[in-house]
Amino acid sequence: MQKKSSSKGYEKPETAIKLTPLCDVSMVLLITLMIISPFVVQSLIRISETSAVEGVYADGESEEPIIVHVKEEAIEVNTKRVKNDMELAERIREEFLNRRDKTLMVTAERKVPLGRVVNVLDISRQNGAESLSVLRSEQ
Repeated sequence: MQKKSSSKGYEKPETAIKLTPLCDVSMVLLITLMIISPFVVQSLIRISETSAVEGVYADGESEEPIIVHVKEEAIEVNTKRVKNDMELAERIREEFLNRRDKTLMVTAERKVPLGRVVNVLDISRQNGAESLSVLRSEQ
C-alpha cells in the first residue's frame, strides 16, 4: 500500500513482516496441542507379553483366563468361534460381567495381518478389558 506524502509525492510501501499475528497463531496452536495431548496418551493401548495360564486370588478362588485366538479364517474366544466384530464385542462383554480379573490374552497365527490383531485389541479394550496381554503363538 502506498502512502501519499505532501512534500515528495509517494513513499515506499511497507514490506516488514508483522510478528504480532504470527505470535498469536503460534500461541493458539500451542495451547490447542497442550489441551489435546493428554487425550491422545490416554487412548493408547498398552499390552504386555505373558505366559500365565490361570490367576489365583488370596481366598483360593481361581479364574480361567479369557484367551482370544485370532486365526486366518476366524476368531475364537475361549475356543468358541465368533462370526464378526459385533459378536466378538458381545462375547467379551459377557465374559467380563462377573469377573474380578479383567485381563484378556490375545494370540494370533503368523499369517494374520497386524491390523486385524490391533482391531481385536481395540474391541477388547472398549468392552471391558482393563489389562491386555499378547501371547506368543507356537505355530
